[in-house]
Amino acid sequence: MSQCWPIQGLSATQKAVLISLADNANDEGVCWPSIASISERTCLSERAVRASLRKLEDMRLLASHQRSGRSTWYTVLPEGFNPGTSCPPAPDAPRHDVPPTPAPDAGHPGTTCPQNRKGTVKEPSLSAQPDKNSRSTASRFGLTQLLADNPHGASEQVLSDWLTCRQRMRAPVTSTVWGRVNAELERCAAVGITADEALGEAQEAGWRGFKCDWVVNRLQRVGGRSAPGAGSGPDFDDKTWADDMGDL
Repeated sequence: MSQCWPIQGLSATQKAVLISLADNANDEGVCWPSIASISERTCLSERAVRASLRKLEDMRLLASHQRSGRSTWYTVLPEGFNPGTSCPPAPDAPRHDVPPTPAPDAGHPGTTCPQNRKGTVKEPSLSAQPDKNSRSTASRFGLTQLLADNPHGASEQVLSDWLTCRQRMRAPVTSTVWGRVNAELERCAAVGITADEALGEAQEAGWRGFKCDWVVNRLQRVGGRSAPGAGSGPDFDDKTWADDMGDL
């Protein structure tokens, strides 16, 4: 929301819809409110909400993603804002001729429209606007990527909760880490443990890493459950297995 409030050049309706989405979004900018929910929060008609969503996509402030046969989820992208013009003047602003060739060392303190030596306005680069205190969208591996590479059908809520736990432990999720987790989830599926159950047990246990054997052992110790075809797993009284937690 702090990145969206300063944005100018939107209508009141578009700004209301954008702020509503930003308020719903997680740290990765991902949210999945329904049209009816946005309409209720903003006091706008559903038709006005849909029109604003399309306009926000045109301005590159928003990306929508369709889940087959289900619903739509959104990614808020304040760093990609493209209003179509740079610094539009006020309607009654007087026009001034721009010198064709300003001095090479001439500075322009306080201006918000940088100019090149021919006096033409430079278009802002969409790839050069990330907040210095945040990662660029391209470098993030969050809920959007987890949902896109989810062969074992983990639910959105469980994936979101697991990602939050990793963030609290300052354990970033990369494509390599998620690939290893998926490999362990495949082992879990082979012994009858669902992805949601396995990731849920990992969160309750507070594991930084993740292994199928740990899940099996925990289910046997805590829940008294024996997974069919599972091995005995590591001995949780032997703490040497914890050395592997740093691998993930």
